[in-house]
Amino acid sequence: MAIFFPFTAKTTHPPEAGQLFLKRKYYKLSTSLIYGTTNNNYIDLWYDVPYYGKIDRKGYLIAPRKDKLKYSLNEGLITFDFVGQAFDEAMYFLTRGESAGRTNLGGLLNTFKPARSFVDSEETYLVYASSILEMFNYDILLKGKLVLDFDTYVCKFLKYLFSMPRSFFSYYSIFASFLTSVSSTGLSIDFEILDHDNDHLKNKFYSNDELEKYINTMANFGFRINKNAPWQIIADLNSEPMLKGRKIKSSQAVPKGQFPPATKIDTITQTDGYLPQHFIPDIDFLFKESYSRVMFRTLTLLKNVFYYGYGEYQKRAKYVISYGKPQLKFNPKMPVISFGDVFRPPSAQFFIKNYEANSENTSMHVVKTDLAPFGYTDDYFIKVLEEILKHEYSVKHNRTYNLFKKRFNKSLKRDHYYNTLELLEGFYSPTKIYDPVTKKLLWDIKKNTLTKQQKQNIIPNENKKPTVEKVVSEFFTGN
Repeated sequence: MAIFFPFTAKTTHPPEAGQLFLKRKYYKLSTSLIYGTTNNNYIDLWYDVPYYGKIDRKGYLIAPRKDKLKYSLNEGLITFDFVGQAFDEAMYFLTRGESAGRTNLGGLLNTFKPARSFVDSEETYLVYASSILEMFNYDILLKGKLVLDFDTYVCKFLKYLFSMPRSFFSYYSIFASFLTSVSSTGLSIDFEILDHDNDHLKNKFYSNDELEKYINTMANFGFRINKNAPWQIIADLNSEPMLKGRKIKSSQAVPKGQFPPATKIDTITQTDGYLPQHFIPDIDFLFKESYSRVMFRTLTLLKNVFYYGYGEYQKRAKYVISYGKPQLKFNPKMPVISFGDVFRPPSAQFFIKNYEANSENTSMHVVKTDLAPFGYTDDYFIKVLEEILKHEYSVKHNRTYNLFKKRFNKSLKRDHYYNTLELLEGFYSPTKIYDPVTKKLLWDIKKNTLTKQQKQNIIPNENKKPTVEKVVSEFFTGN
């Protein structure tokens, strides 16, 4: 096994960036040597497949439907049923091996119990986005800014957001970024919850005598090890155990009286893949039935957080209408009082805390219903979303953007919002891959075609995927 020297590859100081680069380079090389002895059974989410589990084969960002996730018999395990079955069988296999004295992996793997599985990215986003809106509410209330309707509230918030240092606010951009981990996909399981940047914590795995046994056993059940967090295993959708099945060897002693009495009969059975066992014929079917498009969920979440923020703002900001002192208005051609009219000056709205009633003739009326956010359609929020994405991706007003904006505006008028959102995602796509030589896109969403390099961005390398031509027995790792 390769020798691994631990270190902490984590820094917040720019002068240390060069040192961090060298440490990361060393870590990548060392771990490649380690995993190279075990059929490369790892997933590198930093360099090889950063969007694994977060995009489908067409390159669209997708997130698991929570109604498709199941609670496993293992405490705290929330994942897809086929992933849960594979994990339960793998842990049963290891537990049986430990009870027979064939392994001590229980000490390394949290006694074969998951510490974390699915993390709800929507719930995390709602907490984050709500906190941003609450800060905005505090700001406008503190400064006494007049916000009389929902449209004004949204416009002032966008100005507030764009004045902040570049940061993500939309669920779409947060999900695509490193801020949302593979735990949001429903495909990963952690035995511990540790800092992925602290390489000292990884050393106990890489220095363990049974590391190869751990890696190979996980491969036999369709899992890969997270190369940058070895305490995390990730279901490899493209592996043979998931798609086709695996072979299981069992031994049975010859009945007494037969010769030779010590001989055992080995039988090998072939199981179906974990996906077919749950009526999932292929990966595309899984993405279609058990995931939903992140862009469409982004629109719904955006509406929810704005309505929440505005509702919280209304609870704190009360308004009054001052109708002013009644006056007489005369016809200039006939300045006679009998031809005059009694009127009040135009009404004005103020914050109650800033309004002082100094006149007995002044009447006040608290208005709340006029501030309710009614009549705001999906088209309105799609426009808001486009403005936010333009800020998040630092898009300039060049010819490319102007052409897109024309198509975008036309689509808002004539198309269903579904088509407009697809157009929006086609332009603001973080998953588009550029050729390092030509600097041009290798793939266009409209063509629905993928090159081999793009497949690497979606699923692990076909040539390096773990195969199970080997037989699963008590830590039998031969071919």
